[in-house]
Amino acid sequence: MEISNSQQSPPIIPNQELQLGGLLAPLTSLIYQASINGPLAHVVLTQIYINKADAPKEISFTTPIDPVTTISGLVITTKGNTIIGKVMPKQKAEEKYASA
Repeated sequence: MEISNSQQSPPIIPNQELQLGGLLAPLTSLIYQASINGPLAHVVLTQIYINKADAPKEISFTTPIDPVTTISGLVITTKGNTIIGKVMPKQKAEEKYASA
């Protein structure tokens, strides 16, 4: 079974925003694609935010997930550059970030 949806403004999740320094970056688009195979689902979620700041800012992105959910990857595209994230345990990720 394939499920796909694409929505543009207004945001699907009302008032969903990223905290971007002192500014908020509003969610402008939410696109998801899912395939279901028996008890398993593979979901690709694309969220688009707009940085209205004058300069690049460090951001933090958190999202609630069900305890049995697994995040297998993260890809960020900004100004034509693609960054592929690596999933690792939280403590290891925090240590790596602190040493960068």
